[in-house]
Amino acid sequence: QGKSITNEGVLAALKINDNPDPAYRKCVQYLREKIESADEAWLKKFVFSITGKSTLDASAKIQISRSHRDSNVFEIHTCFNSLDIPKNMVDNDELKDAFLSGLDSIINSEGYNIA
Repeated sequence: QGKSITNEGVLAALKINDNPDPAYRKCVQYLREKIESADEAWLKKFVFSITGKSTLDASAKIQISRSHRDSNVFEIHTCFNSLDIPKNMVDNDELKDAFLSGLDSIINSEGYNIA
C-alpha cells in the first residue's frame, strides 16, 4: 500500500550517496530545493520516472548517485529506484540551470535510460 506523494515524503525517501565532488554536492542541494518547492504534478512525475509507481511505499528509497559514466546524461534505473547525476556536471555559474533543465528533461522523457 502506497502513501500520497508529498514534498516531505519524497525528501524522506531520498538515499543520497556521498561524493566529495563540489558539483555533485551542489546538484544534490538543487535537487532537494526543487523537491521542497515542487507541486504535486512534478513530484508524481519524478517518483514515477524513477520507481515506475504512482505512489511511494512506506519503505521506498530513491537512490541518488553520481554517474560512473563519463557523460553529461542523467540516468534513471527503475529496477534500482535510482537517479544518476551526470559525472560531467561542472561547478560554474550555469550549473543550477543545467542541472534543473536536465532533470526536467529526463523525468518528462519517454526515452530515459532504464536498466
